[in-house]
Amino acid sequence: MTTRKPKPATTGAIRPSRNPPAPTRSKPAASTVDTPAPVSGNPLPPGEHRVPVADRVPVNVPMVYADQVIDVVYGVHTSKVVFGIENGTGALRAVGVAVIPTASLLIVAANIVRDLTAPSIVEETAHRLGGVLNMMREMAPPPAATLPTKSTAKDK
Repeated sequence: MTTRKPKPATTGAIRPSRNPPAPTRSKPAASTVDTPAPVSGNPLPPGEHRVPVADRVPVNVPMVYADQVIDVVYGVHTSKVVFGIENGTGALRAVGVAVIPTASLLIVAANIVRDLTAPSIVEETAHRLGGVLNMMREMAPPPAATLPTKSTAKDK
C-alpha cells in the first residue's frame, strides 16, 4: 500500500499556467471564409467612426517590435507570419510568429493595400515626409567651402 504525499501549502501566489485558457466568446464568431475584403469606401458601418489609434491598441497584450516580415507560410486553414529584427550584422533574427486563419490574412492584406493606397493616406504621408525632409535640411550643417588645392607639376 502506497501513501500519498501531502500537497505543499501555497503562499497565496498561484503560478501562472504555461498555456493560458482560450478566450471565451459570448456569441459565435462571424465566418471569415465568406467575408469579402472591402475594396473601396469606408469599412466601418454607416454612422460609426474609427476609434483613435491609442485606444485601438490593447495595453494588456504583449507587443513585439519587428523590423520586417521575414516569411509568410501559407496553409489551407491557417497561415504563419514570421516577424524579425536585424541583428546588427545584416542578418535577420525571428522575434515572433503570428498564426492567423488564411482567409483572415487575405482580408487583412487587401485592407492594408487599400488603406496604404488611399489618396488621403498618400497625401498625409507625403506631407509628413516633406516635414521630416525640411527638418533634416534645417539641421544639416552648411556645405563646406571648397578650398583651392595645391597644384603640382604632375597635375599639369
